[in-house]
Amino acid sequence: MPFLAQVGARPLLLPDEGRYGGVAYEMLAQREWLVPTLDGLPFMHKPPLYYWFEAASLSLFGVNEAAVRLVPALFGLAGCLLVYALARAMFDRRVALWSAGVLAASPLWFLSSQYANMDLQVAFWIGVTLACLWQAVNAIEPRRAGWVAAAAACAGAATLTKGLHGIVLPGLILVAYLIARRRWRAVFELHPLLALALWAAIAVPWAWLVQQRVPGFFDYFVIGQHFGRFLQTGFNNPQPWWFYLASLPLALLPWSLLSWHGWRGARARAPDAALWLGLWAALTVLFFSIPSSKIVGYILPAALPLAMFCGVALARIENEERVFLPVTLALAILSVALLSFAWVVRSDVAPTSVRWIGPEVWSLPVAAFAGAGGAWWFGRTAPQRALLAAVFTSVALLQALLLVAARWPQLSTAEMARAARPLLQRDDVVIHDRQFYYDFAFYAQRPQPALVAADWRAPATRDNWFAELRDAATLAGNVAPQLIGVDEISARCVRAPRCWLLTSPAHARDYLAARAAGDALPAAAWRVAATTDRAVLLTDRPLP
Repeated sequence: MPFLAQVGARPLLLPDEGRYGGVAYEMLAQREWLVPTLDGLPFMHKPPLYYWFEAASLSLFGVNEAAVRLVPALFGLAGCLLVYALARAMFDRRVALWSAGVLAASPLWFLSSQYANMDLQVAFWIGVTLACLWQAVNAIEPRRAGWVAAAAACAGAATLTKGLHGIVLPGLILVAYLIARRRWRAVFELHPLLALALWAAIAVPWAWLVQQRVPGFFDYFVIGQHFGRFLQTGFNNPQPWWFYLASLPLALLPWSLLSWHGWRGARARAPDAALWLGLWAALTVLFFSIPSSKIVGYILPAALPLAMFCGVALARIENEERVFLPVTLALAILSVALLSFAWVVRSDVAPTSVRWIGPEVWSLPVAAFAGAGGAWWFGRTAPQRALLAAVFTSVALLQALLLVAARWPQLSTAEMARAARPLLQRDDVVIHDRQFYYDFAFYAQRPQPALVAADWRAPATRDNWFAELRDAATLAGNVAPQLIGVDEISARCVRAPRCWLLTSPAHARDYLAARAAGDALPAAAWRVAATTDRAVLLTDRPLP
């Protein structure tokens, strides 16, 4: 299956996969299911449902990359099944099949399913919530109450995954639809008290219990991480208001080219369904365009209705003879372009920035040429086979892209941590020097908190590891013995059986130069234990 084929093929990407995989590992290792922790400190950026799924996967399949990515991969597959079910309810089976295929072959949805963070999971829960609300709006009692209860439960799951927009966004879409259809009184027929009570029963207990354990939780999580991120500047990834209007069509290519045609077709076939899906897509874009901080993954809920519009378009044109030639021609042009790209990046004239790309890049033009040949061969007798060839080619290209991306250079400590794991003892001290290496504890399978050395009196100028750990220390009541100054490193190593220091190559050269000059304390007479292009692991005792 495409969603599962490469979940373990590459190291965790940093910072997100290393951070969230590390938090889930700590949760499992420490059996701390209520308060997510980062290096032993309360990490309250997100609710726990995602971590519960990840910890369950790690428990079942071991502490490895495949177990971490299995969760988003399964949610990606579940999203395709959801689109199939809703499109079949709104239109017919042909539209449902094409819609599911388009979503699976969309770069935004598929690549998000191969990346371990909360965005795709919350998009799925929001999608199920809206699907249930659609059924509730069009159902009669007693089924209506059942659909409302299911929607409320899924909204609770969405809220426990990433926060309050799990209920706010579906609510906005529902109200907008009822107003547009002049059925606003129907909101009282949808058992709002039942829905709110059920949502609260799922989402509120965790927040209440955490507030008892971490007194600053409400201000930090609700005020800071919700209203602050939504209304204030100063967070990462600031983008202009039109960012999603430009990036969403690009992230769904080539299928986004069919969206307008599909929307018109949906309006002709099922006006109510077209309005619901249109509001779903439009209000999602509008909602996430308000904050200055924008990441492409935030807009994933809009991919579901747009895939259904594309499914309507494909179902309309699948038997038209005229589709054979443009599909075949487009795949042929893409093949030549990818062949040229592969030749350039593997030649001596390749820019330095792309020389990390390995021979796997040749799989891109191979997949495209195979798709073009398939579209030409099969499409001559049945035009819909040309469209099927385009879907399968998109899936193959996305798989090839993952093969290429596996070589992407990053600040991974996987090799170093695995090398150190047999030597690490419980009483050893691990120190991260002026950088927090999110994935080290995961790969070393070391649940004990590491020491992190930095100038903690300096202001946090970015929303990064420094700000996360300092915020976590504040939530812990400023009791964070694992946060130390750089000048404390030698003193901490004196009292340890062995000290391990993760640092940058530049700082490693400074430590090794001091040892060579005899300036270092005996306990900090550093030796290189392992190294990569971007990080070095030093130890202060001889290696066996």
